[in-house]
Amino acid sequence: MVRLATFSLLTALGVVTTRAFRRTTLDIEANRTTSGEETRLGNFKVLQWNPHWECFKDSNMGTCGHNAMGALSSILPELHIDFANVIEINERSDFYTPPAPYRMLNARCGHPVMDSTAIIYDSSAWTPASEFVQGCMHHHDRPYAVQTFRSTSSSEKVVFVGAHFPHSASNGHLKRAVEAETHRHPDALGVIFAADVNREHGTSTESIMLWDVHGSAKTAGAAANGRITSARRHPSCCKNDGFVHHYDRVSANFAHRVATQMLFDPAPWWTNIPGSSFHKAIVATFHM
Repeated sequence: MVRLATFSLLTALGVVTTRAFRRTTLDIEANRTTSGEETRLGNFKVLQWNPHWECFKDSNMGTCGHNAMGALSSILPELHIDFANVIEINERSDFYTPPAPYRMLNARCGHPVMDSTAIIYDSSAWTPASEFVQGCMHHHDRPYAVQTFRSTSSSEKVVFVGAHFPHSASNGHLKRAVEAETHRHPDALGVIFAADVNREHGTSTESIMLWDVHGSAKTAGAAANGRITSARRHPSCCKNDGFVHHYDRVSANFAHRVATQMLFDPAPWWTNIPGSSFHKAIVATFHM
């Protein structure tokens, strides 16, 4: 697969990056280059994206599928993403592999597979510090993934949660899994959450965190600060209904502030496929 490597190519793929957003990216890179003497975790960036399953149908791979994978392979390193939750990209098999140093953990539901999500992480900055936990939020459908990571620069830990929520109420399995993981790792700084929650704008990300992710989300973690810092809600879903739903959410319970941008705005040409429920991507830059 060809790796796209410049912001001009990102723009050609429909990824809009503002000057201010690039400046934030450079600030994070500067933080990392001096991380040898750090004793605390610096800023971190999270990507939430659901290209949707139609993009990866055999009949659409030549247009949407390959372009979506190429865009992701560019976005990860160019925007210096630490963690990503990407939904339905590896539903059938592990046919997408992110560029080094990124690695991928796939969670799938159903036999045969009905749905999938994947945690992608920068292995030069983070290493898994526990067993990978996965499960389903609605019968044999709607996956979640939970993984504790340790920073390679500061040795501090975080619990990352990625999920694809059902449109109806979940079965509570995700919440129990996250609460168990934070109990196993009480020294973790806190919880990072990224998901397509299938909840409208009127349902806050904070309420989702407390109701579906962790009952003590405001205080769970060694650095939890009594609040949940959430990315701004954007109308990211979906192409087939004019992008009116604020479904893609990102939050953390130990950050002080967050900058948010919606990518693929406007939606690129290669999403013009029959029945496309393509989501625009959300990038959240958290400041400690």
